[in-house]
Amino acid sequence: MRPTRAHPLVRLHANRLAVHTGKISYGLYLYHWPIYLWLVRAFGHGHVIPLAVATLVLSYAAADASYRWLEKPVIKRGVRAFGGRRAGGAGAVGLVGVLVAALAIPAGASTAAHEVSAPQYPQYVAHIPTLVEGQATYTPPARPLAVTLYGDSVPYFLAQRMPKDNFSNLVVTNAGAPGCDLLDAPVQWTATRQQPNDAPCREAKAAFGPTVRSSDSRLAVLMPTLYLALRHDVDGKVLWLDDAAYRDLITRTLTKTLTTARTSGAAKFAVTTVPCRTIDELQVPPEYRGDFDKFPQLVAEAGHPKRVNAIITAWAKEHHVPVLDLAGAVCGSSYQPTRHGITLYDDGIHFSPEATPMIWGWLAPQIVAAAR
Repeated sequence: MRPTRAHPLVRLHANRLAVHTGKISYGLYLYHWPIYLWLVRAFGHGHVIPLAVATLVLSYAAADASYRWLEKPVIKRGVRAFGGRRAGGAGAVGLVGVLVAALAIPAGASTAAHEVSAPQYPQYVAHIPTLVEGQATYTPPARPLAVTLYGDSVPYFLAQRMPKDNFSNLVVTNAGAPGCDLLDAPVQWTATRQQPNDAPCREAKAAFGPTVRSSDSRLAVLMPTLYLALRHDVDGKVLWLDDAAYRDLITRTLTKTLTTARTSGAAKFAVTTVPCRTIDELQVPPEYRGDFDKFPQLVAEAGHPKRVNAIITAWAKEHHVPVLDLAGAVCGSSYQPTRHGITLYDDGIHFSPEATPMIWGWLAPQIVAAAR
């Protein structure tokens, strides 16, 4: 009797590569997201296929290393697997640890702000569509105007991708820090997941004043982060916009930033509002979205931060600070994810490279006016 040949699907799943992929599948799930974010922050969304291939290759390598040198030893011998003195095992564990730690640090984060220089993005754009109908036209100031742009990854990438040759005599110093929350309190994503500010963020905050001083900036522009719309752990209590203590923390932080800018030599200070986006655009990992369904008001505020912007606007009025209403410009009477066929956001948070010149076309005249 002739042996029965296995079905092609059976042979496919019995392939050594397929079997091994199944073994490391948890690692693939675990590592692919931070690797993807790291690559996007480093290289942008411009080349989809190379980005997908690089994410797959790096995720597979990280998952394989994790399975070989972390998961298998623990499965076989428990935590005693790392109690020995074998150099190879220790070195491998260290390698995986370094890889994971490196992925946790946002690409491009720096301990010091830097002058904008991004040759991979066009320095001049022949035609910049208007963001808002009837918006002011950029008129170069008579003398170079030094400006420090401060905040999280949104101003960081805006400054990095700025077509500076379109805006002569506007000298922008990039003091943004990817992944950096304006508040010092940790973001409370879910009941068990927090996100404190990392070391590069803390260093960037400490460097804000010296950056304003060293760049001789006349104007400092704060772009508050979307993190303000999320819950925070404030001295052991999870607080949100419903809590007076949380609102007070926001205003005290705004005042502290204003004071730092002025004592560091900035004659003028301005603040933007936080623009809206749809919650579906936000590329938040599933494990961080667990509480979104439980708090519909949180979803509404993250998509359209009206309460956050009301706090910012009221504070600015009290301290005689100009408000650059980015939310009004982007959202208008009804938010549209595209303008003139250009997608505004590339990941729900950062303005796309294609939309950045359009944002600057609106923002640059606002900055010049605020500096007067």
